[in-house]
Amino acid sequence: MKFLIPVFLLLMVFQSCTRYSNLYDVKSQNTSIIEKKFFEYENDTLKITYSVWSGKGGIISFTVFNKLNIPIYIDWKKSSIIKNEQKYNYWIDESNTEGKTTSWSSYSALYFGGYRLFEDDISFTNSKTIKPERITFISPKSSISRVQKDLFNLAPEKISKPFQKGTIKTNDGKKDVPVNYIEMNEANSYFKFRNFLTISTNENFEKEIFIDNDFFVNRVNKIKTVLIEPYNHYNDKKRKYELVYPLSSPKQFYFDYY
Repeated sequence: MKFLIPVFLLLMVFQSCTRYSNLYDVKSQNTSIIEKKFFEYENDTLKITYSVWSGKGGIISFTVFNKLNIPIYIDWKKSSIIKNEQKYNYWIDESNTEGKTTSWSSYSALYFGGYRLFEDDISFTNSKTIKPERITFISPKSSISRVQKDLFNLAPEKISKPFQKGTIKTNDGKKDVPVNYIEMNEANSYFKFRNFLTISTNENFEKEIFIDNDFFVNRVNKIKTVLIEPYNHYNDKKRKYELVYPLSSPKQFYFDYY
């Protein structure tokens, strides 16, 4: 009986240290968006490829490819991310100053009845002012990429719908990972977002093209964080270790919450 109490306490400690994450699946009901490995939108002018995966969530990244033989332009002031009907601007008319400070110490020895060490700290700062680009130029048959940070400010504890027990497969399809999950559709999803872009084939934007791609969270998987975090795997063919995300997908993102 003496050994049962410490073991019980040890189990309680391990249980209390277990961390969980919410893994969010994203879908789109937009008929112009094709779900392949990535989300892809395409028309006669351009092709946009989306990914929301970032390890611990919070970004949306996309690549815009110009299919034409003439340049196209994106006006970021007239473009935005819309989260649950709240607009967030891509472009703000302000400048940011970035500085780099270099410092070192100089030493000198003086003789006055012995040696004494003096130290002087010297610092130099180089700074530059950066103004965000409002109009982006995309050459014919080329692409640009954009990463928008701090996109998903979600609070997993606010999910009030009941979870169901289930499993999801790892990327290699070899392992079933236990999860608790809830599923939603576009109508009842508590998190939706849109990417709205204003594009033109003329730098003066005399004629504008509007792209409005919408997405929503359709499933939330509650999972032990240790099952989703990356690990080092030795690749025999390449003869080196590689960082592997067992459940990564361009159509998913996750957050740790306790």
